[in-house]
Amino acid sequence: MTSYMTEAEIVSLDIKDLNKKLKYKNVSKPEQQEIKKLRRKIKMKKYRKDSRMRKATELERLLELRAILVDELICLEQEVVYLHSSKDHLIKHSHSSDEDDEYGEFVVVD
Repeated sequence: MTSYMTEAEIVSLDIKDLNKKLKYKNVSKPEQQEIKKLRRKIKMKKYRKDSRMRKATELERLLELRAILVDELICLEQEVVYLHSSKDHLIKHSHSSDEDDEYGEFVVVD
């Protein structure tokens, strides 16, 4: 914090307005440089924090999506097992009833 303005003021002003305010208050060049350095430091700190939050949110979203996809994969694998057993059951029954089948031969396509 400077004696000219608060950190919140320094960060909230766009650079043109900050320069005008510093000029209006007759702040020396070295002090202006320190104020701008402080402004940049505060902004970078905020950018890093925001970036960490975005990454954490994205990671959470991806983990939730992964869990949904894993559940879906398990369901699909169970469906494949069921369909294979149904196919095997149909093949078994089609061979045993070939003589009784009035419609002809039962063909199974893999």
